[in-house]
Amino acid sequence: MVRIALVDQCEHSEEIGQALANAGYDVTHVPDSGASSDAHVVVRVTAERSKSGITSLAPDAERGSGEHARVDVGTAPPQGAQGMEAIARLAGGIAHDFNNILSVIAICTDEIGSTNPCDATRACLDDIRNAIERGSSVTRDLLAFSRRDMMNPQNIDFNDVLTSCRRTLERIVGDEVTLETTPAECEARVRIDSSQWSSVFINLALNARAAMPHGGSLKLRTRVLTIDPAEHGRANVKGSYVELEVSDTGCGMPKSVQARIFEPFFTTKDRGRATGLGLPVVSAIVEQSGGWIEVTSEVDAGTTFRIYVPSTSEAPGALSRARPTLVEPPREQSVLVVEDEVPLLRFAVRALQRSGYRVFQAVSAEDALAMMPEIGTLDLLVTDIVLPGLSGRRLAEMLVERDPDLAVVYTSGYTDDEVVRHGVSRAQLFFLQKPYSTTVLVQRAEDALASRKAKRALAR
Repeated sequence: MVRIALVDQCEHSEEIGQALANAGYDVTHVPDSGASSDAHVVVRVTAERSKSGITSLAPDAERGSGEHARVDVGTAPPQGAQGMEAIARLAGGIAHDFNNILSVIAICTDEIGSTNPCDATRACLDDIRNAIERGSSVTRDLLAFSRRDMMNPQNIDFNDVLTSCRRTLERIVGDEVTLETTPAECEARVRIDSSQWSSVFINLALNARAAMPHGGSLKLRTRVLTIDPAEHGRANVKGSYVELEVSDTGCGMPKSVQARIFEPFFTTKDRGRATGLGLPVVSAIVEQSGGWIEVTSEVDAGTTFRIYVPSTSEAPGALSRARPTLVEPPREQSVLVVEDEVPLLRFAVRALQRSGYRVFQAVSAEDALAMMPEIGTLDLLVTDIVLPGLSGRRLAEMLVERDPDLAVVYTSGYTDDEVVRHGVSRAQLFFLQKPYSTTVLVQRAEDALASRKAKRALAR
């Protein structure tokens, strides 16, 4: 669990602390920021008013290694779009630090697992991996809500996404709920990240199941419609949209609850049973995809969500792609790992060395640049995006200017699409989301180097 030290300096501290506790964080009220050395994040509530109400420092860019992530919260309660953005920044910062912690735990678990432990130890390691996955699921929700998750939109048929999720939805709702899916009769072409949209389906199904504890019916239907968004109170362009309708026969919601369902951390469930991020995550993903959500609900009569996403005329592509095959022996290749989280850096270097690479390491972009004369020819750069001082993205740009053939793998606990992709084409982008295992790290390194080799072959 992420530990938050909440510095009490104004009358709103109790209210803010309760909201964070309801979201599942371990909150301790302290008199000053130095009073809790074991906290992962320090939240300081001040009497000052800022434009947004919350000022969040980028965790790795603004603080030294080993220090707390620090967030200052003004006494003016966040309002409207500015308040939502402020809370999103707070959520993204917490997710970033938590992902760094999970990464170290995951890699340590892999290290112990590689020593051929006894059965009891292996069982404990499996429990740890399951806990890591649960924690990673929470941070994925935080990243999606804060809109700092890495998107990979593709042109796909929305009917295929609905069909591929059906089996998962059946397991979620259980035997007492009748599930019915009705794809559109024609292709429902959209440009979305299908992996993110699985979270949309899952969160809507979880809410429907909670609303039908004694059974009922859940129906999902897709249609292609021509819509004037102005008639729906939206400023989107008039044209063709794909509608996803999700309706249940559950207990429904009163108007007072309907007005708050997309608020972050709001939940009607008992404390500890929900994070209050499910529907805010759905809303964030839909908005990132250029769409919007409409909700109708009546107490004791059920709830219907209607989601509208712009359709595209471009032909849908495959939902996944096969990875290239490594064609160079790794022992001939040099890798530079840049990571300011020292335990994570140490384990990443060790994993790549075991796989036969010649590995160099640095804790900052400046140190990495200073090492280049010693390294000589570099085949692969593995760098965290957010670093103290010069960013990992800028470091990659500078090294690619020297060697356009350089393969690059970006890592981060969170990332902003625009920051990552500025100056980096989608075809060149290899991204490794924290937390990651050593196996996934080595796999991504192989993917990047194989892609580099294939491009060289095509250029000949």
